[in-house]
Amino acid sequence: MVKIKDLTGKKFNNWTVLVFDSIKGTKYMWKCVCTCGVIKNVSSGSLKNESSKSCGCGGLEKSLIGQRFGRLVVVERVNMHNKNNKSWKYKCECDCGNTLTVFRCNLLKGDTQSCGCFRNEVRDKDYFEGTKITHIRSKTVWVTNTSGVRGVSWNAGRQKWEAHITFRYKKYSLGLHENISDAAAIRKRAEEKIFGEFLEWYDSKFPKKSKTVNANA
Repeated sequence: MVKIKDLTGKKFNNWTVLVFDSIKGTKYMWKCVCTCGVIKNVSSGSLKNESSKSCGCGGLEKSLIGQRFGRLVVVERVNMHNKNNKSWKYKCECDCGNTLTVFRCNLLKGDTQSCGCFRNEVRDKDYFEGTKITHIRSKTVWVTNTSGVRGVSWNAGRQKWEAHITFRYKKYSLGLHENISDAAAIRKRAEEKIFGEFLEWYDSKFPKKSKTVNANA
């Protein structure tokens, strides 16, 4: 029986050997983790002759420390010991002062560029207490709407038209109707009552903000 030299814990370029995995033909395969977090089986020969230096990332994760992504600056890499995790997380500092951990891939793809403060600032211009001002003013029908009427959809289970309205993050049912015209009528009355009264109050309470939101709508 051939004695296998233990490579556990040894580092070969960007690879760190975790544990012996198997024998494939004449190759001794080792489970390795790349510095970017990807786990892969690599033969001892490829590790020693440097034909495999990384998973293909080239160790670019090292350059993330100190880099800026939007409002985030990378402070340090957070080790992940779960073998199922295939991407590193990084501790980042946001310009607003908050800190958070973000997956490497989300930073590189630009999916995460702040702690959430930027999104909140944008939303504050158009939202009030969970209500999107430009949306309730608009008469546009969403492209995903199949009925052609805002707030009306076909309830396949009950075989009727269902009317509903959403206000301040809550969805309210306006009942089931045999005819789409009846559903559309009750939805319109709800808009005039709920949205109309709210917008009248909002415009009088925040005239400058209301003007700005309408201009950007």
